[in-house]
Amino acid sequence: MVQSDDDTQSPNSSVLDPFDYVYSNIPQSTNVLKPEPDCKHCGAKRFQYEPPSFCFRDGKIKLVQNETPLELMRLWTSSDPDAKHFRDNIRYFNGHFSFTTLGVSLDKAFANMSSGVLNQRCYNVPVATDVTPVWVEGNERRKFEPSVTIYGNDRTRKSIQPFYGCYDPLSYPLFFPRGESGWHQGLPKDKITMEDANARNGDDPNCNSRIRVSVRDYYCYKMRCGIFNSILHGGRLFQQFAVDMYIKVESSRLDYAGESRASAVGKRTVLPTSFIGGGRNMKRQYMNAMSLVQKYGKPDVFLTMTSNPKWDEITHELELGHTPQDHPDLVVRVFRAKLQDLKKHLFEKHILGKVIAHVYVVEF
Repeated sequence: MVQSDDDTQSPNSSVLDPFDYVYSNIPQSTNVLKPEPDCKHCGAKRFQYEPPSFCFRDGKIKLVQNETPLELMRLWTSSDPDAKHFRDNIRYFNGHFSFTTLGVSLDKAFANMSSGVLNQRCYNVPVATDVTPVWVEGNERRKFEPSVTIYGNDRTRKSIQPFYGCYDPLSYPLFFPRGESGWHQGLPKDKITMEDANARNGDDPNCNSRIRVSVRDYYCYKMRCGIFNSILHGGRLFQQFAVDMYIKVESSRLDYAGESRASAVGKRTVLPTSFIGGGRNMKRQYMNAMSLVQKYGKPDVFLTMTSNPKWDEITHELELGHTPQDHPDLVVRVFRAKLQDLKKHLFEKHILGKVIAHVYVVEF
């Protein structure tokens, strides 16, 4: 809801078109984000509205960087024909050397929207080669637990959970060519011994603990730029890696929501309202939005902001031969910064008039 200066006019004054106020304030130049100093701890690129501690937690997180052999580094960066062929078929080569298999079960019923629906929204045919996950609700929790099954020399079978340190090198040998351990629940922060980290075994693995590195902080560190990072050169494999690791982050939050209530053992788990994206959270957000309509009336402005892969902040950070689809980390960071800047112009600078109430949602 927007309140403009025209609302204060007397009834006898001439009535102006309310949209004249909007059209007269349309900027004529592209709004570029203000430059920010790089991270003082690692030199990682920072965008406007990103806190200084977004990657290193003010120096509390220091992890060993994965070593990349020279020949593999050449394949990541060179313009030679064999290097281009390697990057174009990166998921095939990773699957050839990995000890795991990525299985996909397609459900064509979701894409069959021929019953009069005009816009299929997120079920439209993709226009870019992106990788995305789909969660399925069900009563059997074990059915949807991600795991990796390995077989020993004696043909014994063992399941490897995503929170095991060996999950990442087994699944992505091209990113962990020397078998470096990935994230695990007991990973200590800087200047914290492993004994102290193991002593806090009951902590939430996703919280901002003073002792351990959370799964989110770990992969935020691993996806930073400023040094040679083979993960950021992975193309479609990086897309798969980002999706896989995000599922790991969400799984840790879901596990904490289901296991932190000792009284609910053996009972059906209901996600709390604090879990973003959960049913109760979405219902509460909807009820809050409807309360605004009851108090202030119908909204006056419906504004849509769409991410543009050709934004200067994105194209300037891409290396030669890279595309925005290959860098979801960069696209979402720039979009968030642009969104924060738009909110500042709307709610603080009042470019469309004084805002008395607003609701916004971000869709992927």
